Amino acid sequence: MKRLSLLLFVFLFLPTIVDAEQLPRCKPSEVALDETVLAKIDGLAEEALADEKVLLGKGCIVCVGRHGKIAFLKSYDDKKTDTVFDLASVTKPVATGTAIMLLAQQGKLNIDDAAALYLKEFDTPEKRTITIRHLLTHVGGFLQGPGGDLSNAKEFKERLLTMEPKSKPGESYVYSCASFIMLGEIVERVSGQNLNDFTRENIYKPLGMNETCFLPDEVLSQRAAITVASKLGDRKPGQVNDFQAFALGGISGNAGLFSTADDLALFAVMMLNQGESQTGKRIFDKNTVKNMTAPNTIPGGFRGLGWAMKHERDVHRPTKMSPSAYGHGGWTGNAFWIDPKYDVFTIFLSNKTNRAVYPLASKIGDVVIDSITDK
Repeated sequence: MKRLSLLLFVFLFLPTIVDAEQLPRCKPSEVALDETVLAKIDGLAEEALADEKVLLGKGCIVCVGRHGKIAFLKSYDDKKTDTVFDLASVTKPVATGTAIMLLAQQGKLNIDDAAALYLKEFDTPEKRTITIRHLLTHVGGFLQGPGGDLSNAKEFKERLLTMEPKSKPGESYVYSCASFIMLGEIVERVSGQNLNDFTRENIYKPLGMNETCFLPDEVLSQRAAITVASKLGDRKPGQVNDFQAFALGGISGNAGLFSTADDLALFAVMMLNQGESQTGKRIFDKNTVKNMTAPNTIPGGFRGLGWAMKHERDVHRPTKMSPSAYGHGGWTGNAFWIDPKYDVFTIFLSNKTNRAVYPLASKIGDVVIDSITDK
């Protein structure tokens, strides 16, 4: 009977085990990283864990990869390396921006199209000249969101889509969650799928990112880091912290994606491989990746299409990364940076909802660059 139970367990859970994909692990020296220099990350993390203003009472995960392998993956304090995190605004490039670029690659839209071609709510004199590119680079003129009652998702979305810009497109840079919620709506209207279904089917599943999604199920939620209280009340594991994404049911263009360090590493390698996964599955063609990560000049610096690059606001950016590096931070305590010049990526994940962890993530990225022995 015990043997039968064991066989049944293996039968039920083997598909999950087989489907799980991870990058190979290696010693830092195998990818020309100095292990002694990387050890400085421990000191930075421990110092932050003892600081009430940074990570006291919370843990974090640091993942470093190069040349298609993970050379450093470590959890600190109460976290485990397979903890599932609320990515907050890292959703913007990894889900929304990626989905928009894939639709562009498929010929279903153009980045320089007027958003009004896809959102009838933009057919007003003040909004007709706003393009998808403007929204992707936060220069569409919109503020964070419309405010007001958040208890009715339909009414909230209507208020958001009918917002009027506060400046002319391209005139000023205002980091705008509203712009990315609008982009998520474009994805849905063009593809006929919500952002969760579209990204899972076209991006995450082909990449083997089986633990990346909006609205994580009960199994994934058991490993999710708990986020703090937000404007709409306390959150349970697996519930998005962002109040606008929460009001919209957990699927939103600005926030709501959950993932793990291992899954984000798979995404990073796909980007570094010019759109091809470590197993040879192609998500983007090379031109799409080039366009997505090329710098767009905006007031205060540069941005990619969905990605941060080098801007006075991006305090989570490692200062020693090359000008071609791109990444993003998240309010829930996350930073994800990729540097194609050095073929390296850094992932910092925590659930400390403030910007105090951004300088820490930046310093960790600088240690990684310092550790490279074949520059």
